[in-house]
Amino acid sequence: MTRSKQSGFTLLELSIVLVVIAMITGMGIMASMNVLESARTATTQTRLDEIEKALLEFRIRHDRLPCPASNILPTSDIRFGHEATPGNCDFYQAANTEFFAINENAGDRAAWGAVPVRALGLSNELAHDGWGRRFTYTVMSALTSEKAFKVVQGQEQCGSDVLASSSLTDIRSDDRASYTLISAGPNGYGAYTSSGGRMSTD
Repeated sequence: MTRSKQSGFTLLELSIVLVVIAMITGMGIMASMNVLESARTATTQTRLDEIEKALLEFRIRHDRLPCPASNILPTSDIRFGHEATPGNCDFYQAANTEFFAINENAGDRAAWGAVPVRALGLSNELAHDGWGRRFTYTVMSALTSEKAFKVVQGQEQCGSDVLASSSLTDIRSDDRASYTLISAGPNGYGAYTSSGGRMSTD
């Protein structure tokens, strides 16, 4: 009497198959994450370009640059995206923006906060980068006054001395830059979220 031979996988063969499947799945996930990060970076660049275009149009139309908007207001708030008081946006942290001295001797100051999308005629979405965090908009306070560019000569080209150190409150730029736009990037270090909360600066 002959016994029929049963075919099947051994435990070793099953283990090898599972390892191969896990490796292929892992490579697929990594590739997907890279594609997603590339898409977020491209979205961020596109939005920065749109904001820059809107800032240029605002500067031509009003002969000044807008003040930053509040960073702590949630996107759902009706006041979200409105600029602080023009020409006075660094006064007592108007509209919950913050300020720092550029040149103590000359009294130059800059205010920073969120992109004032309402003043620029942009959607709320454009206040945020590809990771859903708010861009930081910093502007020389003197350039936000009425008809500022008739009095103050702004630079057409931004300087290169921009530094973001341990938190966004430490942003510094020399007086060659009329304004700066910054995305905190993939890790979101120190950035504000759409709810108005702030990510870790530690």
